[in-house]
Amino acid sequence: MAGRPERAEPGRRPWEAEGRVHLHQHLDLLCRTDRTRALRRLIARVVQPGSRVLDAGCGTGVLSVWAARAGAAEVVGVDIGDVTLAEQTMRDNGCGEVFSARRATIEEYCDSPGHGRFDVVLALLYVNDPRRDEAQSELVLRLRETCLAPGGVMLPDRVHYSAALWEWPGQDVTARQAQIAARVAGAERELGLDLRTLRERLAEAPDLRFFPRRRPSGLLEMDAARQLGDPVDAFGVDYRSGPAAYPSAVELAVARPGVATCVVWTQRLLCGDEVAYSNDSVSWIRNPRRVDAGWLCRVALDAGWRGSNQLRLEASPDPSQPG
Repeated sequence: MAGRPERAEPGRRPWEAEGRVHLHQHLDLLCRTDRTRALRRLIARVVQPGSRVLDAGCGTGVLSVWAARAGAAEVVGVDIGDVTLAEQTMRDNGCGEVFSARRATIEEYCDSPGHGRFDVVLALLYVNDPRRDEAQSELVLRLRETCLAPGGVMLPDRVHYSAALWEWPGQDVTARQAQIAARVAGAERELGLDLRTLRERLAEAPDLRFFPRRRPSGLLEMDAARQLGDPVDAFGVDYRSGPAAYPSAVELAVARPGVATCVVWTQRLLCGDEVAYSNDSVSWIRNPRRVDAGWLCRVALDAGWRGSNQLRLEASPDPSQPG
């Protein structure tokens, strides 16, 4: 990593600044043994002896080690951060002779001449946020178009998202914003200032402390949360068939009454018929409201959601249901 502090944009945790992953986040991911073992198994399956492999976003170099151990004749690592960690990890594991690395963005690498084509492209570029992973999917498509050899394998070759409606008091965005507004009002009284612009900006920018915590397994800590409806297939990207746009909205059926406060997304990265790994993330409903069983809810995947992680909920009785 570079030796300067990283600044996070609104909605990003500090380690996600500039597309980088903090070293401690790398360790958290490695310690999710279900995920790492699944990736090791998939890499061993898709990398054949003599393969040429591109590790896009090589990070610690662990995936490159597994590709080399599967018989790759050449492994090229690309990362926006310092690639010396990956280089040393490869040497530490006896694989340094087949590895070379370049510090560059994915766009820079795809646009550079002379990189050739690869039998396997490892593109684990996702940050487990469907808003930001929309752009990541575009990067993976660029890699497929410019770097993958005919008949080659992308890992993942598909990304799928499901969605479910939840009542989760700890993720009630309107209650959280009311608390923030009260704090601003208190500061205005104490300091004799007009902070209306700050209050407006805070209402639009997610509070990083509001993001839910995760267990060591990577699953969300969802204490006191209630699922109000079964997950639905929301959208996905299939790199085998080319680009696919996100839908304009997702519809969610209500099976149990409650107060809808958020949508939980489940992201699955797949290769062939296997799941590389899955993750959950949350988006907040801007206008939480009580819903009843048999209702149909609709959330728009619009600019407001992409910018603030907040969804506008439309809810009404499902006209297709009796009664």
